[in-house]
Amino acid sequence: MSSSFARHSLVAALFLVCAIPQAVVGQTIGVSAVAADANHLLLGQPLVGAGVSLGWAHPRKPVAFRADGAWLRGRANRTGVACAGLIEPGTCLPEQMRDESRLTQGDAGVAVRVIGGRRAAIALTADLAIASVRSDTRGLASMRSLHATATFWGALAGVDATWFPLRRMPIALALAADVGGLKPVTANVAADGYTPFNDGFRIGVVRLGIAWRVDSAIR
Repeated sequence: MSSSFARHSLVAALFLVCAIPQAVVGQTIGVSAVAADANHLLLGQPLVGAGVSLGWAHPRKPVAFRADGAWLRGRANRTGVACAGLIEPGTCLPEQMRDESRLTQGDAGVAVRVIGGRRAAIALTADLAIASVRSDTRGLASMRSLHATATFWGALAGVDATWFPLRRMPIALALAADVGGLKPVTANVAADGYTPFNDGFRIGVVRLGIAWRVDSAIR
């Protein structure tokens, strides 16, 4: 990840601070199935799991504050070397390996409604995110194992769509898609260590679920 990513994330942070409404109504609570695609070797394709979301809408403006959490897992097989550090030649041969990964992510930001009204809406979203990643790798022949953890931060942008199909029921179908980048908070500088998460990666997240508007029924 380049220095321009850090500058863009700072701009996004300033935008979020300025855009968060001072008075909010229209609270929503949602649960969803979540899938994520990350361009990192150790993160299984795709990562799947569950998520929760909270939202607070401005009473007079098409802007809302939102917060999301997701718990994802993935598994993938590949060919590699299940060793790290200083390795004597010929002591660790390539073999089939299995990577099992977990990603816990939380993000918060704003949604600006561009289309719709009370029963259906489409909004553009911008979020800052923090994520914890763990990967456990095992050689299927040697049974050697490698483990790595890291904390990442980054920025996401996307689209959020909601539809209340029943007039008198405050339950909505919700679909959201976000793309962005995550960058490690700190880097491990050990020259001979196992440091697979020293670099950032791009990620795309899709959520499909339901949202309950707790303030009132749809009219």
